[in-house]
Amino acid sequence: MSHYTKVKTKLRNAAAIMKALQDMGFERSMIQQHEQAVALEGYRGDKRKDRAEIVIPRRFVGGASNDIGFKLQEDGSYEAIISEYDSHSGCARKSKYHDEHGYNAKWLKKLNQRYAYHNLKEELSDQGFFIEAENEEDGQIFLECGTHMFGG
Repeated sequence: MSHYTKVKTKLRNAAAIMKALQDMGFERSMIQQHEQAVALEGYRGDKRKDRAEIVIPRRFVGGASNDIGFKLQEDGSYEAIISEYDSHSGCARKSKYHDEHGYNAKWLKKLNQRYAYHNLKEELSDQGFFIEAENEEDGQIFLECGTHMFGG
Protein backbone atom coordinates (compact mmCIF):
# COMPACT_ATOMS: atom_id res chain seq x y z
CA MET A 1 0.00 0.00 0.00
CA SER A 2 1.42 3.34 -1.04
CA HIS A 3 1.29 6.06 1.60
CA TYR A 4 0.41 9.66 0.87
CA THR A 5 2.91 12.48 1.01
CA LYS A 6 1.58 15.87 2.06
CA VAL A 7 3.14 18.97 0.53
CA LYS A 8 2.48 22.41 1.99
CA THR A 9 1.64 24.92 -0.74
CA LYS A 10 0.74 28.59 -0.99
CA LEU A 11 -2.32 27.80 -3.09
CA ARG A 12 -5.34 29.60 -1.60
CA ASN A 13 -7.80 30.20 -4.44
CA ALA A 14 -9.82 27.08 -5.27
CA ALA A 15 -10.97 28.44 -8.65
CA ALA A 16 -7.36 29.13 -9.69
CA ILE A 17 -6.34 25.63 -8.54
CA MET A 18 -9.09 24.14 -10.72
CA LYS A 19 -7.94 26.15 -13.76
CA ALA A 20 -4.29 25.26 -13.13
CA LEU A 21 -5.17 21.54 -12.95
CA GLN A 22 -6.93 21.90 -16.29
CA ASP A 23 -3.78 23.45 -17.74
CA MET A 24 -1.91 20.42 -16.41
CA GLY A 25 -3.99 18.06 -18.55
CA PHE A 26 -7.12 17.36 -16.50
CA GLU A 27 -10.48 18.19 -18.03
CA ARG A 28 -12.87 20.04 -15.71
CA SER A 29 -15.08 16.92 -15.55
CA MET A 30 -12.12 14.97 -14.11
CA ILE A 31 -11.77 17.23 -11.05
CA GLN A 32 -14.12 17.11 -8.08
CA GLN A 33 -14.65 20.04 -5.75
CA HIS A 34 -16.45 19.39 -2.45
CA GLU A 35 -17.80 21.73 0.25
CA GLN A 36 -16.53 19.30 2.90
CA ALA A 37 -13.41 17.15 2.68
CA VAL A 38 -13.99 13.59 1.42
CA ALA A 39 -11.89 10.47 1.91
CA LEU A 40 -9.30 9.82 -0.77
CA GLU A 41 -9.30 6.40 -2.49
CA GLY A 42 -6.33 4.12 -2.78
CA TYR A 43 -5.46 2.11 -5.89
CA ARG A 44 -7.67 -0.80 -4.73
CA GLY A 45 -10.68 1.44 -4.24
CA ASP A 46 -10.15 1.48 -0.48
CA LYS A 47 -11.02 4.64 1.45
CA ARG A 48 -8.00 6.26 3.07
CA LYS A 49 -7.89 8.36 6.23
CA ASP A 50 -6.59 11.31 4.18
CA ARG A 51 -9.32 13.73 3.13
CA ALA A 52 -9.49 16.64 0.68
CA GLU A 53 -11.89 19.19 -0.78
CA ILE A 54 -10.40 19.13 -4.30
CA VAL A 55 -9.93 15.60 -5.65
CA ILE A 56 -8.66 14.08 -8.87
CA PRO A 57 -10.07 10.54 -8.80
CA ARG A 58 -7.52 7.78 -9.32
CA ARG A 59 -9.07 6.66 -12.63
CA PHE A 60 -7.94 10.00 -14.12
CA VAL A 61 -4.53 10.01 -12.45
CA GLY A 62 -3.18 6.89 -14.16
CA GLY A 63 -3.02 3.10 -14.03
CA ALA A 64 -2.81 1.61 -10.52
CA SER A 65 -2.91 5.12 -9.08
CA ASN A 66 -4.41 6.68 -5.98
CA ASP A 67 -6.56 9.81 -5.77
CA ILE A 68 -4.72 13.12 -5.69
CA GLY A 69 -6.14 15.65 -3.26
CA PHE A 70 -5.85 19.24 -2.15
CA LYS A 71 -6.85 19.71 1.50
CA LEU A 72 -7.90 23.11 2.84
CA GLN A 73 -5.81 24.07 5.88
CA GLU A 74 -6.69 26.35 8.79
CA ASP A 75 -4.52 29.14 7.32
CA GLY A 76 -6.56 29.10 4.08
CA SER A 77 -3.93 27.33 1.98
CA TYR A 78 -4.38 23.96 0.30
CA GLU A 79 -2.04 21.07 1.07
CA ALA A 80 -1.31 18.75 -1.87
CA ILE A 81 -1.81 15.07 -1.01
CA ILE A 82 -0.06 12.77 -3.49
CA SER A 83 0.79 9.11 -3.00
CA GLU A 84 4.40 8.04 -3.02
CA TYR A 85 3.64 5.74 -5.98
CA ASP A 86 2.11 8.54 -8.06
CA SER A 87 4.99 10.91 -7.33
CA HIS A 88 7.42 8.41 -8.90
CA SER A 89 5.38 6.54 -11.50
CA GLY A 90 5.36 7.31 -15.20
CA CYS A 91 1.64 7.98 -15.31
CA ALA A 92 1.47 11.80 -15.15
CA ARG A 93 -0.93 13.43 -17.60
CA LYS A 94 0.77 15.18 -20.47
CA SER A 95 0.01 18.80 -21.25
CA LYS A 96 1.78 21.67 -22.91
CA TYR A 97 3.00 22.58 -19.42
CA HIS A 98 4.14 19.15 -18.31
CA ASP A 99 5.75 16.21 -20.10
CA GLU A 100 7.69 14.61 -17.23
CA HIS A 101 6.88 11.46 -15.32
CA GLY A 102 5.14 11.44 -11.98
CA TYR A 103 3.25 13.95 -9.91
CA ASN A 104 6.47 15.05 -8.25
CA ALA A 105 8.11 18.31 -7.15
CA LYS A 106 8.63 19.34 -10.78
CA TRP A 107 4.93 18.77 -11.52
CA LEU A 108 3.95 20.78 -8.42
CA LYS A 109 6.25 23.62 -9.51
CA LYS A 110 4.48 23.81 -12.89
CA LEU A 111 1.10 23.60 -11.15
CA ASN A 112 2.13 26.49 -8.89
CA GLN A 113 3.16 28.55 -11.92
CA ARG A 114 -0.17 27.94 -13.65
CA TYR A 115 -1.99 28.69 -10.38
CA ALA A 116 -0.13 32.01 -10.02
CA TYR A 117 -1.07 32.92 -13.59
CA HIS A 118 -4.80 32.28 -13.07
CA ASN A 119 -4.84 33.85 -9.60
CA LEU A 120 -3.13 37.01 -10.89
CA LYS A 121 -5.56 37.31 -13.81
CA GLU A 122 -8.48 37.07 -11.38
CA GLU A 123 -6.97 39.64 -9.02
CA LEU A 124 -6.26 42.04 -11.89
CA SER A 125 -9.82 41.71 -13.13
CA ASP A 126 -11.18 42.35 -9.61
CA GLN A 127 -9.14 45.56 -9.51
CA GLY A 128 -10.47 46.82 -12.85
CA PHE A 129 -7.55 45.79 -15.05
CA PHE A 130 -7.67 43.66 -18.17
CA ILE A 131 -5.01 41.76 -20.08
CA GLU A 132 -4.04 43.57 -23.29
CA ALA A 133 -1.37 41.07 -24.30
CA GLU A 134 0.47 38.08 -22.92
CA ASN A 135 3.66 36.43 -24.03
CA GLU A 136 5.52 33.37 -22.81
CA GLU A 137 9.30 33.19 -23.14
CA ASP A 138 11.61 30.58 -21.66
CA GLY A 139 8.92 29.38 -19.24
CA GLN A 140 8.14 32.91 -18.02
CA ILE A 141 4.81 34.63 -18.63
CA PHE A 142 4.65 38.35 -19.35
CA LEU A 143 1.33 40.18 -19.08
CA GLU A 144 0.58 43.64 -20.42
CA CYS A 145 -2.36 45.18 -18.58
CA GLY A 146 -4.71 48.08 -19.16
CA THR A 147 -7.50 49.69 -17.17
CA HIS A 148 -11.11 50.25 -18.02
CA MET A 149 -11.82 53.94 -18.43
CA PHE A 150 -15.07 55.10 -16.83
CA GLY A 151 -16.86 58.43 -16.97
CA GLY A 152 -16.86 60.97 -19.67
